[in-house]
Amino acid sequence: MSAIPPICNFGWKAVDFRLPATDGRTYSFADIRGPKGTVVHLRVQKPTGAQQNLARMGVAQPNAEQIQAALIGGDVEIASGSSRQLAGMIVPRG
Repeated sequence: MSAIPPICNFGWKAVDFRLPATDGRTYSFADIRGPKGTVVHLRVQKPTGAQQNLARMGVAQPNAEQIQAALIGGDVEIASGSSRQLAGMIVPRG
């Protein structure tokens, strides 16, 4: 068990998504949405596009905030100590 709890920002509005599952099906947010909330656990087994983009900027071991910025947009501090604004790779649909 981790001594440091993971970052979790409760109250965020989820963007619509479609993700393949281990059962061979593809699920959207509408498929799994719960009446009181929804928790989505993603297990990444290979580098994501976000991690690859960060690596190209010199961030070899990204932290949660850097990955979040690469995925949904925001400022990210890169290896040189400077900051870059990223557009994000996940965009809301609709």
